[in-house]
Amino acid sequence: MKETHGSENCVIRTARILMRAVLFLAMTGIAMAQDYTWQVESSVTYQTGSYGSDQNTRFFYWPVTVKRFLRKGDVSLTVPYSDITTDGGVTVVDGAVLEGAGSGGSGLGDISIKGRYNWMEQSGRLPFIDLIVRLKLPTANESKGLGTGEADMGLGVELARRFENNYLGFSDLTYTMIGDPEGVNYRNRLDADVGVGNQFTPKLLGCVSYDYRSAISDSSSDSHSLTFLANYKVVPQVKTYGMLEVGLSDGAPDFGITVGASYRF
Repeated sequence: MKETHGSENCVIRTARILMRAVLFLAMTGIAMAQDYTWQVESSVTYQTGSYGSDQNTRFFYWPVTVKRFLRKGDVSLTVPYSDITTDGGVTVVDGAVLEGAGSGGSGLGDISIKGRYNWMEQSGRLPFIDLIVRLKLPTANESKGLGTGEADMGLGVELARRFENNYLGFSDLTYTMIGDPEGVNYRNRLDADVGVGNQFTPKLLGCVSYDYRSAISDSSSDSHSLTFLANYKVVPQVKTYGMLEVGLSDGAPDFGITVGASYRF
């Protein structure tokens, strides 16, 4: 496989930003979360853009996540379906769309396993702090460009803090070690997000975040974007959400939209 060119676009960021935005809800409602053992979540994401190249790429991403709640955290398994339509070649690397050797198409994406440890609750000036480990398995089709055929591993920390008048702040930092296919030397990636939100009603949460992802090759660009999120609690067990992503750089999608729902039991 030749080295990919072009800029990056995160599609798995959808679930990650959602988790950061509602982290304070989960952490401030630990007693309620402990009433449930499992959660099933699914969403649909559509993103489009040229990502700094001369070709237009459209990406459809449909993950299903099963999560097991633990006393001090959770473990989740995500199985995605991906569909890529492009004017040229494409490769998905750690959820980012790059110009590459793949022909495009649809099928199983890269399955991922994620563990979360609730290290610290908010106390005084200290925020909620979660520690994260994530393993991406190489289950996607390489010839279609749905994956690289190599595993990735990420380590991260997520923070959230409640303020007066139902406001909250959240941030995270993640470092991902990218697996290199034969003949390709990817850089490891740094992700950083920071956002603010408001609990408008007991059922409605709104957030906005700035998202950064470092380039993973010499020919790609850093990604900068804004994401707007609304999360609505239908009943205590069921939540729905929608997200809009607006790219601020060549390395980000021009536009992205996500809708999803989760059910706890």
